[in-house]
Amino acid sequence: MSKARLLRVLVLLAATLLALSFSALLFQSQKIAIVAFVLGLGMTVIFLEPFVGLLNYLIFLYVRPQEFIMGLAGMPVMMILGAMTIAFTILHMALKRNPLGLSRAPQNYLMLWFMLAIAMSHLANVNLHGATESMRRFLPTFMLFFMITTMITTQRRLRVFFYLLSILTVFLAGQGIYQYYTGVGIAGQELFQGRIVSLGIFSDPNDMALALLIVLPFCFREFTERGPIIRRAINLVFTITIITTVFMTDSRGGILSLGVLTLFVTASKLGWKVGLAVGAIAFAGIFVLGPSRMGTISTDESSGYARIEAWTVALELVRSRPIFGVGAQMFTDYHVRTAHNSYLLCVAELGMFGLFAWVMLIILSIKNMHYISRYATPEQNGRLGLYADAIKLGLIGFLCASMFLSRTYIEMLFILLAMSVSVTTIFVRNTEGKYKLVEKRDWQMGLLISIGGLIFMKFFLIWAW
Repeated sequence: MSKARLLRVLVLLAATLLALSFSALLFQSQKIAIVAFVLGLGMTVIFLEPFVGLLNYLIFLYVRPQEFIMGLAGMPVMMILGAMTIAFTILHMALKRNPLGLSRAPQNYLMLWFMLAIAMSHLANVNLHGATESMRRFLPTFMLFFMITTMITTQRRLRVFFYLLSILTVFLAGQGIYQYYTGVGIAGQELFQGRIVSLGIFSDPNDMALALLIVLPFCFREFTERGPIIRRAINLVFTITIITTVFMTDSRGGILSLGVLTLFVTASKLGWKVGLAVGAIAFAGIFVLGPSRMGTISTDESSGYARIEAWTVALELVRSRPIFGVGAQMFTDYHVRTAHNSYLLCVAELGMFGLFAWVMLIILSIKNMHYISRYATPEQNGRLGLYADAIKLGLIGFLCASMFLSRTYIEMLFILLAMSVSVTTIFVRNTEGKYKLVEKRDWQMGLLISIGGLIFMKFFLIWAW
């Protein structure tokens, strides 16, 4: 085994052992565990590799020991862990005398814009407490985004991150399957109305479905691409496990997203004519084999009316506060339930100022991933095209489900957006010639979608109501 390969293995093992040892020690002594963890993480990040801190953060995000270990109850674990990782990374770079700067990808600046929009949504309404609270709640996601974009700078790191994300997602799926057949998850969580859930940010079946779907394209592509038979076999198992678990979430948005992803995958593999025909048949099969709740998707049923009512309220809020919105996480102050649409939730809470940044983040990421998936050559770019295609499909799956769910600020979306920045940065660095990261027509498309989407929703509600 080469030294570089051995180092990568040790980095991954160190990240895993840090999280596991921290959890184990907490059962004995909270103080000892915290001191041991901080020392271990600090020494590893400062003197070995800051990337370990990012992997460790991802493990905590998915395993969530803070949800079932009493010693961590009530602690802002993700914020503390993110702040420590960033601080240790800065110290590492200072010792190595390496600059720590943002890439030139426009999504980095749009992310700063989005955070500013969260603050302005409250400050414009003279609500300082709301601004600080909303920024505090979004800060862990904000830190994760920039940890990914600044630390994943090579294909090797990108591959390790993708593999770890896949393993953690399958872990999530495995505990869901266990819960489905026993009624109780491995951490004691119970089924939600017969639907599988996990802990923390995955405590909603719809969030479980989204977390599974954003990784599914990567596992599927790894299975269908040429390569070692063991890798393909493992990813086949991962793909089947994830698809099975999506059905167990009983999420209508998740099933619809799975159907849409099937259409895109078959079209890309078989060509648009044959692929769409095969995909349409598969989509129909998914719909028929899906949960019984799929048959209740209609504007005539009670949940359909509830969504239409929420969408109507969202448009009324936009009309009253069009620029900066009513405030992040404030929609339920104006309506009994959330907006049930990520686009409308964004514009209602953050106004056009925040919506435009959110839309542009997604547009640029999909555009760049589509281009790289088509033009990245294996000779010059290795497997970068595969990663770009997986991220693009993950974003498409999210967008489909987000039209029926309020997931504007969800961590999984910003993980994909950050990974798209890393892929783009690597591609630009390794490719001869200039590639325009953002063009005038991209801004025009963002403006068209931001305004046109509201007009479309207005006419739809006139027809549906």
